Amino acid sequence: MSCHSQTFKAMFSRLFATKNPAPAAVPEPAAEPATQEEIIERESTSELANMDFEVNIENVDMHLEEDETVATGVLASEWNGSGGCSHADIASSSDFVPPRYVHGCSKLAAERWAATLSWRATHGMDNLLSLPRLHFHTIKAHWSHFFCGRTPSDNRLVVYEHVGGLKRALAELETQHNISFQDVMTHYLYLTEYQWSILDTQPYDDDDSTLGQMIKVLDFQGLTLSDCRNTDLRTFVTWTLRTIGRHYPERCGVIYLINTPGWFNTFWTVIQRLVSDVTRQKIRICPTSKEFGPKLKAWMGGAAFLPSCMGGPVDVNGTTALCADEAKLHAHVDAHSTS
Repeated sequence: MSCHSQTFKAMFSRLFATKNPAPAAVPEPAAEPATQEEIIERESTSELANMDFEVNIENVDMHLEEDETVATGVLASEWNGSGGCSHADIASSSDFVPPRYVHGCSKLAAERWAATLSWRATHGMDNLLSLPRLHFHTIKAHWSHFFCGRTPSDNRLVVYEHVGGLKRALAELETQHNISFQDVMTHYLYLTEYQWSILDTQPYDDDDSTLGQMIKVLDFQGLTLSDCRNTDLRTFVTWTLRTIGRHYPERCGVIYLINTPGWFNTFWTVIQRLVSDVTRQKIRICPTSKEFGPKLKAWMGGAAFLPSCMGGPVDVNGTTALCADEAKLHAHVDAHSTS
């Protein structure tokens, strides 16, 4: 480069460098301080992550009404709800193990079935459906849970439960009607036994293991972080997952958790350890109708057949508007009620 060129560049730099200084760095705006609500939610979520949902379900008592007119051993159905087989099959051999147990846990099937038989004997499950359910309609009125139809393609039961309303229901039932938490658990067992010993008695099929499996919809609309602090709610969640999982195996085809709140992932992290690996694979978390709407419409055979609790036009509620299976349940309960 020539001396003239270098001199010109030096002059150019001196002339213009001070006239066009580099723009000063603009500092990042200070972050908005967290609102009180955000702080509370953050602390509550942290608390939730450390909550103890461990419950010894063997120590959870249940209330069974005594009825001297019902003899021990009187069966409301020829079908054993836990085994998914007939009582005659069970009595045929001391070595008999229901196929559902063999399919679900082949190595420990005999041991698990023996534990279930002992549990059923302890709680009188074989003749539970012959006993009156004095609080049935009251519990139904306070907590939304019901059979809401069947899938048209393979006749599976579709079951809805409003988990988000459970804490309030438990509190109201106890304070307004003197119906205990244990009464509600017995009510839940009654429904489960009725479902698998009367409503759906399809035997296990090696060629199609989905036969006799339900579609379950658990609605978390309205569930708050403070609800999760409630001991009865936590016990009910744990007891349900473990008791039903142990003694009514291979009964869920798919489980939709709908209307889940924003902090649900933390809640799920805590409770998923209570769910078996097989069941966990069947769970679908759906925060909004955008996620669960199309799936449930497909199961129900189209939008026209979707229940109102899932955003559809069909009015079913478990109390005044009943599908055929729910109506059959109510009729059974009423037939065994005492005056």
